[in-house]
Amino acid sequence: MNRRNILLTLGFGLALTLGGPALAETPAANDGTGDMFIGKADAPITIIAYESLLCPHCAAFHANTLPKLKEEYVDKGTVKIIFREYPGTAREPWARVPAMMARCLGPDRYFSMIDLMFKDQEKWTKAETGQQLLDNIAAYGRLAGMTKEQFDACLKNEKMLRAMAERWREGVEKHGLEGTPHFVIGDERIQGNRPITEFDKVLKPLVEKLPKK
Repeated sequence: MNRRNILLTLGFGLALTLGGPALAETPAANDGTGDMFIGKADAPITIIAYESLLCPHCAAFHANTLPKLKEEYVDKGTVKIIFREYPGTAREPWARVPAMMARCLGPDRYFSMIDLMFKDQEKWTKAETGQQLLDNIAAYGRLAGMTKEQFDACLKNEKMLRAMAERWREGVEKHGLEGTPHFVIGDERIQGNRPITEFDKVLKPLVEKLPKK
């Protein structure tokens, strides 16, 4: 995803039993507008991850680097990772759909769905048209127990979409967001699917500065 598509984003109006555990619980707002994150709410270090569920590099990050970040930093209570999803554009409105669907499942099931959709990305993104892609995504909603009526209502949630778009705008204007994945750690930026060693370069000095328990 390039900067042109990101800027286009800013112009448009306004029982899950899947295999594998969720990465973590998140106390996001029940209406789906709050930040979704893994880790302790009061963790001293925050990573903001800007991602798209249609982005292969984001899927690779979730498969390869995220588990290591979780083990080394999140599970130890020093880091929380906030996930902010690409809200799509007027030209490709379906890009927002998987993230909105996951949010509509509620905070307890959000990460289980996100994890599965990144894992299966090559399967559900195989589509000839936007409608076919939409149908593929809807199938994951049905797997989670979401009815067609619930799925359709979810995609009409303007409050949720507005919140996603506003966070994305902040990423562009404040954090220099130009593509996905894009990570913000304090004043530092990490662009693209980078190995754990790149995150270590930023995180380890910050951890060393924390008060000793």
